[in-house]
Amino acid sequence: RLRRAGPTDVLVDGEGVVLRAAEAGDRLRLPVVVGARDPAPRPGARFTDPRVVSGLAVLQATEGVPLMGRRSLAVVDCTYADRIILRGRGSEAVVA
Repeated sequence: RLRRAGPTDVLVDGEGVVLRAAEAGDRLRLPVVVGARDPAPRPGARFTDPRVVSGLAVLQATEGVPLMGRRSLAVVDCTYADRIILRGRGSEAVVA
């Protein structure tokens, strides 16, 4: 999973632990979780920002569901405190 923090994208696991800096192809095959308020932690550290934790929970819950999960989602937007917005790949449709 990807998390975008300003100009730096990082790859994180399902628990929010930073694995490494993202590479160019990662964003094409993995969803981006946006909306974190804190900067990305260093590799090996875990995100504690509730917005990132919520976004990762949504990804876990939708894994394997048709038209959802990491293969179909492009963006998990956790910018808003009262909702999470999901955007699919190649689609302008927004699911809240």
